[in-house]
Amino acid sequence: MVPVFAALLLTVSFARAESLYLSICSSMTDVYRELESDFAAGHPEVKLYSNIGPSGSLAKQIEQGAPADLFISANPDWMHYLVEKKLMDGSSETVLAHNTLVFVGPPDNPCSGPGDLIRLNRIAIGNPAS
Repeated sequence: MVPVFAALLLTVSFARAESLYLSICSSMTDVYRELESDFAAGHPEVKLYSNIGPSGSLAKQIEQGAPADLFISANPDWMHYLVEKKLMDGSSETVLAHNTLVFVGPPDNPCSGPGDLIRLNRIAIGNPAS
């Protein structure tokens, strides 16, 4: 996945742009930070402005006028949202990575799927609305 992201970042230079505005989902922060310094070293003439946060928040910021030459979202629905609003060209959408839902439980009470949730005393989840 990292080589695809690196290639994407390198091709975003839009005919020798002096600055690039990047909206990157939080889950890509570590990968982006690694690539950012490499890109900056190879392209000192390009100033990178990175905006890192939840995909929904980034999409709403773009909708409200925040500049973005590249938007990397963890949720394709937010990409489609921007396409529907005519703020993004749908033909530029590319899948860079996938993830998997993981259930984790203590060794004495293992959790292997949604059916096991009823046995647990405490449950922690991400925000389903985002």
